[in-house]
Amino acid sequence: MKKIVLLLFVSIITFSSISAQESGSAFVGINVGGFFANKNTSVLYTGADAFSNYGVEDLFSNTINKPIFDNYFQYPYTIVELPQTWKYRPALDIGGHFGIHLGQGNAIYVDANFSSLDFENFFTVAIEDPNNQSPDPTYEQIPIFGEEKRMNINLGLQFRLYNENKINAYFTLFGNLNSTRLEKNYFVVNGRQYFINHVFPGQPNVKPGGIGLGGGTGLGLKYKFNDKFTFDLAYSLYYTKTKMKEDFAPRGIHNGITFRIIWGVNKS
Repeated sequence: MKKIVLLLFVSIITFSSISAQESGSAFVGINVGGFFANKNTSVLYTGADAFSNYGVEDLFSNTINKPIFDNYFQYPYTIVELPQTWKYRPALDIGGHFGIHLGQGNAIYVDANFSSLDFENFFTVAIEDPNNQSPDPTYEQIPIFGEEKRMNINLGLQFRLYNENKINAYFTLFGNLNSTRLEKNYFVVNGRQYFINHVFPGQPNVKPGGIGLGGGTGLGLKYKFNDKFTFDLAYSLYYTKTKMKEDFAPRGIHNGITFRIIWGVNKS
């Protein structure tokens, strides 16, 4: 909490001082790009009992689902392996960009980006089929999925590396505030979805997720198309805490690539 208050305080002071400069001018933009989250929190979606209230093994053995699975597999069966590797798929990142020119290719800016992260893997069921000619059981891979919402808000500075004619190359330093929320986690057997339970006991409407802090750096290249519009291609390297539960908030590195269309006139 103290870090959040300090960040807000510094932001207010900085924006106030920059706004007072007559040479400054504001700009806004649209962000479209890719977000490459690290795998640290994706382990939640593997169906392991350690990360859920009712995981894959619980759902297979409860009194409601077991008759359905018995009928589907027909012969004795056992879950022999949960996902051994896990990671998110690259995600589409969309958001907004706002800033103030400081002159000479420098700027202060705020980004707010939103992405939907997807997890896809499988676990393995061994089926003791007496009709199988092999002494080994028959194995069936069951697909398992996860869906997650994530927001990243970055407050930072752009520092000029090169600024001539219509080209501006820069690097950035920024602070990060992120919000994460688990949306869905389920597996599919015979075309039917079975949802893995991650809700907090006594709080059925609260999904895992939370607020994390961090920072990062990056590189970018701007091309001034005309007096109104600028194209911007940027790479960002994040180091943040991603909070899913009170006792599960790992830190790690994420990557992002962003293309921006920026509107605004630089009067400096």
